[in-house]
Amino acid sequence: MPEHETPLMPDLAADESRILARVFQHPLTHNLTWREVERLFGAIGSATHAPNGHLVLTVGAGRLTLDAARHGPLEPDDVMALRHFLTHEGKAQEAVTSDDLVVVIDHAEARVYPLPPAPGPLPQERHHLHHSTDRSQQDSDRDENFPADKRFFDAIATAVAGQGRIVVIGHGTGQSNEAHHLMTWLGAHRAPVHARVACTLTADLSHATLRQLLDDARQSLSATHPKGAS
Repeated sequence: MPEHETPLMPDLAADESRILARVFQHPLTHNLTWREVERLFGAIGSATHAPNGHLVLTVGAGRLTLDAARHGPLEPDDVMALRHFLTHEGKAQEAVTSDDLVVVIDHAEARVYPLPPAPGPLPQERHHLHHSTDRSQQDSDRDENFPADKRFFDAIATAVAGQGRIVVIGHGTGQSNEAHHLMTWLGAHRAPVHARVACTLTADLSHATLRQLLDDARQSLSATHPKGAS
């Protein structure tokens, strides 16, 4: 990764994105504060103070300990340490593979993400499938009868091909939840994919962040369908 290139950290708020960009800016920044570092790592991992005053930063399984001053900017060596740590952890997270997937679905689209085994840098979206529908043609039997739904659901089934577990996250309740229609269609037409769905969740997709959705998916898998369980 070039020294000035910022690692991809989707789902960061604007302020945290600016702090991350400053860590990797060229020429080297000389006014990055420790408070800003704590704020950044609070968004992508964690930042805690050890009893000896050191600042312990974590991203995923990675850990960096720095002798942090209470006031003033970071020294150049500290900024370089942050750069190397974030670059390494970004690559390490990419190397951690998991067969598990998350499908986030509503009436308009479905997004498919790999589900990392532990919190850390957010994964890149694997598929983004759009659903073009004419609502006037839909009725209570749309799971079986509406051609656009069949194409949409079939595309999702193809996108999640593999062996891992699947978490489906929808929006709304009952017949208004597109996850319900997807599950009905998979049960009738793609039984092997249907069998891999470990759990379905409901979330407020208009307000939930990707990090929250992935955390909910991991927690549900751990609670209801531990890996390796029959």
